[in-house]
Amino acid sequence: MDLSESPLGAINRDSKLVTSLPITPDHITWSPDSRQILAIASSSAQLVDLNTSQTRDVLDRLNIIQAGWDQILEEKFTEKFTSLPPRLQDLLATSAANLVWSPNEKKLLYTATASASLADTIIPPLPGSSTQTQNRFLSPNHVFVYDIEEDRNFEVGDGWTWFPSSSHLYRVEDSKVIIMEYDGQNQTTVYAGPMSDPFAAAYPSSKQLLILANLNPTLSTLPNLYAVSLR
Repeated sequence: MDLSESPLGAINRDSKLVTSLPITPDHITWSPDSRQILAIASSSAQLVDLNTSQTRDVLDRLNIIQAGWDQILEEKFTEKFTSLPPRLQDLLATSAANLVWSPNEKKLLYTATASASLADTIIPPLPGSSTQTQNRFLSPNHVFVYDIEEDRNFEVGDGWTWFPSSSHLYRVEDSKVIIMEYDGQNQTTVYAGPMSDPFAAAYPSSKQLLILANLNPTLSTLPNLYAVSLR
């Protein structure tokens, strides 16, 4: 299912059958360039080419394929990491894990692994920077967002995922989808209702969320995908 908008602003909601797998996979992985899918079962591994819809068994090459994909991801991570200010690199390398860049790569979501503190000034502050209270003292297992442009660090709590706007985070909690600003302010419940799984995927346009729910249990035991409008 393509969640992106057309040039005229319409969202394509029609799903497309890519291939019929000869196995029931235990898990599915996208390639780093999103052009292939790797479907893995206990005794089989199927590689699906999304351009041609060709599917082939690659169990004998599974380790090579996965290692190649891991190397690509590592190179991309290293490129972004080395672009950070050196003092920030030093702190993150020794006291942080689970680094996730925002879609526009101007903010960083991370988990502290050791007690540490950010220097008072890593980069010159920008005019009009956020005035919300920040926390530059890291405590193990606490989750933070660092604003690379404004040199501000905010504690946000567990379970958050970047929203496509790069200015917000969202998470699923007790059959609710909650969105908040990246500095921890203005938490808003944008959906509360039936959910068959603690799953929500944001459309790239930020206009909708995709959830898995069974809104008609008397008609079917199977859930469906529903788009929740955020306008």
